[in-house]
Amino acid sequence: MQTHFIHTHNPFSIAWKRIVLFSFILLAACTNDLKKVKEISTEFLSVERGKEVEILFTEDGLPTIRIIAPTAVRYNTEPPDLPYTVFPDGLKLYVYNEDGDLDSELSANEGKMTDNSDDLEVNGDVVIINEKGEQLNTENLTWNKGDKKIRSEGFVKIFTNDEIIYGSGFEADENFTNYLIYNITGIVKVKDESL
Repeated sequence: MQTHFIHTHNPFSIAWKRIVLFSFILLAACTNDLKKVKEISTEFLSVERGKEVEILFTEDGLPTIRIIAPTAVRYNTEPPDLPYTVFPDGLKLYVYNEDGDLDSELSANEGKMTDNSDDLEVNGDVVIINEKGEQLNTENLTWNKGDKKIRSEGFVKIFTNDEIIYGSGFEADENFTNYLIYNITGIVKVKDESL
């Protein structure tokens, strides 16, 4: 009696072998550089994003500075850059006096605040209005929380009750009550329309 072996063609067996072979090839080709993975994950973890953000600085329980922004992005970087926060969609900044009353307000198209010093640099259509109603317009301004000064090296325009002052370079206290224009380029007297 003879034994005959019948070989049957099983398409599932061939497909399974191909899947296993393809998986080994894919795994061999997809080796990750651990340094790159760490860089990507560190970068991802070092960025915080917020919407409708409010930042409040206080002294003795009273507000001194309040920042409101539609978007804030905080970068938790290490030296030499140090952590900083950007406000890419604009911001409003309110300065209060020692009694907690509003002294001045600032608005700008974008801003950047360094965390270790709380210095703030704002750009694009910067406007400051003080409690007397005087208004400053410029394109770039820096506010230093340490010495409580605001400065601009660019073109400035100040509106008072009776004149418009044009100049280049500017420094003031943070509530914009006392200010100095370095290079006055023009003064235009204006009439009080209420008279």
